[in-house]
Amino acid sequence: MYGPGLPGWDESIPLLLAPETYNEDLVRPLQSTFLTSSIKRRTTQHMQLAIHAAEKALEGTGTDRSSIELVFATSEGDLDIAHHIFYSLTLEGKPVSPMKFQNVILNAAAGHLGILMKNTASATTVTAASNSLAVGLLQSYTTALTESLPILYVAYDAPSILKMDPKSKPIDPFAVSFLFRPEPSDRSIASIRLNLLDGTDSTPVDDPVLAQISKRSSAAGSLPLLIALAKKQRAMVALPYSNSQSLNIEVTPC
Repeated sequence: MYGPGLPGWDESIPLLLAPETYNEDLVRPLQSTFLTSSIKRRTTQHMQLAIHAAEKALEGTGTDRSSIELVFATSEGDLDIAHHIFYSLTLEGKPVSPMKFQNVILNAAAGHLGILMKNTASATTVTAASNSLAVGLLQSYTTALTESLPILYVAYDAPSILKMDPKSKPIDPFAVSFLFRPEPSDRSIASIRLNLLDGTDSTPVDDPVLAQISKRSSAAGSLPLLIALAKKQRAMVALPYSNSQSLNIEVTPC
């Protein structure tokens, strides 16, 4: 995971358990063996967040990176690139950058990661605005169960010049990644069971500062689930899934 004041999973557990020590202004640079200077030149912060979170989720798991299936979720895509292309089209000669054009597609981050890992498995990218996190979670969960395969799920959002919804709140750079397996491993931290419920109830974050962070993007909406995982206790977490349903997550520590 990565977010304001949350540099990674291991470092963030004490902050999630004792929010009084949390400092949202403490932001560390993204660090990843994948994010070389060459890759950074070809990608944006939006894509770099996803690549960073994906690599951290796979570290030390022994997972075959070349064959694991990928599921990515982002609420609005990379709006800065879309803005750049639209602006370029208003200029004389319409000088659209080939690199920007290549990266404007929704699955650009998954494509870059697939190339970096030499991955030949399928990749799915979903978006459902503020409900993207839960939609991607259910997609990953059902795929892992039905295909009996490990699934790498990445949810990510980044700030942009423009917004799809002018009334929406500012977005923080935030990314979280989960490795789903149909069977537990010696590194598993919890088992989960998902089901859809009627209604729009969602689990709140008690700490007021973290609560505000959790509302600023779909990916940051994972904080109630991350807090439950950090506590290592049996818990029920509800996340917004649609205008009439919520995704209920039963968490059982391993």
